[in-house]
Amino acid sequence: MRHFQNQSRLLADSSRRQNSPPDHPRWKTSQRLTEITLEETLRGSVFIGSPDTVVGKLKDLQRDIGLSGVQLETNCAGLADHAAEREAIRLLAREVKSAFR
Repeated sequence: MRHFQNQSRLLADSSRRQNSPPDHPRWKTSQRLTEITLEETLRGSVFIGSPDTVVGKLKDLQRDIGLSGVQLETNCAGLADHAAEREAIRLLAREVKSAFR
């Protein structure tokens, strides 16, 4: 939850520095991130599946909380071998990223 709280603070600070009006998307996203629940993060923060599945989940977050970027962990808990991790990165770069251009 700290990640979302930190992102909220960063967005709020950026909005203040830019003198953004209260209805600006940055302010709205900042507020939404302060309200996100643990259940929501568990439902939406870990993406395992085909590129189409990952694209769908990312687009849901983009719509729901204004997601504009991601942090990538391709080998949670160190369980994937190097080849599997490289394949995940390749799929993300070629198939997932292209859905957001």
